[in-house]
Amino acid sequence: MSTLLVAVAAGGASPVSASESADQWGISWSTDFVSPILLRQGDAVVTDDMLDAMLEERVPAEDRGAVLSSPQRIAQMLENLVRLSGFFSRANELGLLDTEQAQRDLQRMILLYGADAYRRHFFESVELAGYETPAREIFLTEPQLFQSPATVDFWHVLVTVDGDEDEIPAMRRTIAAHEQLVEAEEDFGGLIGGLTDDPTYSENGGLFEDIDLEILVTQLAATLDEASPGVWLPPVRSSFGWHVVRLEQVRPGQRQDWEEAREQAEAIARQRHLQQALERLLREFGSEPAEFSEGAIARLRARHRMDAINDAYEREVSELMGSED
Repeated sequence: MSTLLVAVAAGGASPVSASESADQWGISWSTDFVSPILLRQGDAVVTDDMLDAMLEERVPAEDRGAVLSSPQRIAQMLENLVRLSGFFSRANELGLLDTEQAQRDLQRMILLYGADAYRRHFFESVELAGYETPAREIFLTEPQLFQSPATVDFWHVLVTVDGDEDEIPAMRRTIAAHEQLVEAEEDFGGLIGGLTDDPTYSENGGLFEDIDLEILVTQLAATLDEASPGVWLPPVRSSFGWHVVRLEQVRPGQRQDWEEAREQAEAIARQRHLQQALERLLREFGSEPAEFSEGAIARLRARHRMDAINDAYEREVSELMGSED
């Protein structure tokens, strides 16, 4: 069996008030955690729980069987853990975890982990068994949330640019293509074939239909979003090259029915419920007065050499935190 002992004691050489320390505020934590040893390699030790933790962190539950059945993948994970364990062991031997900076960093990590653990616990404790009822209310009262996005049909010519030296020829080709298209009648498909470098031309003939603007490159989407149908627009440059486009029509979004919208509506209902619960919790925390410990402002001023930090600063911070006078 292997015992891992981590002790984080706040303070060290840092100045603290004579009347209170971080220990008294509960910012001190240690663990005496026992886990069977899986393997040893030199001064490195890998335990069962170290491997399980890595699997949980990196591999979805449904894929763990495949990973565990692969000697190569498990060997790679164990090699990574051996390195981590070996580095940790040597850092510990050298006293690198006992430095003031290391203790500060470890304390901050434990604080963040504990806060996140409580937040997850809190959400689990207030979460409803189901959200269908509030979801249906949202579906009925906020129909704008359950519209499929509007889509567009447009003609498209792409002139690619292979390098900086080809930018001018590409611009000339683009201008010539734009002029030909503006002067052309309605037979754009055949004309585009001789002008475009778009590899999808063989599939769509230059006409893109029912396209969500969000899937397009930003510059092209912005151009089409502001366009009026039936006009060849000035060329626009993107990372793909030069685009010459003509908007044909905008297809308005369609209202989803309940079955289509249900998953999204329940997700919105859940998110709102948890957010409201969190806001109540934060108000509870904010209801208690904030108190600076004796000498705290003087220490803050000394650490950061800030003459502007004074007793008035302390009062203002306390007021902003919602404390009582």
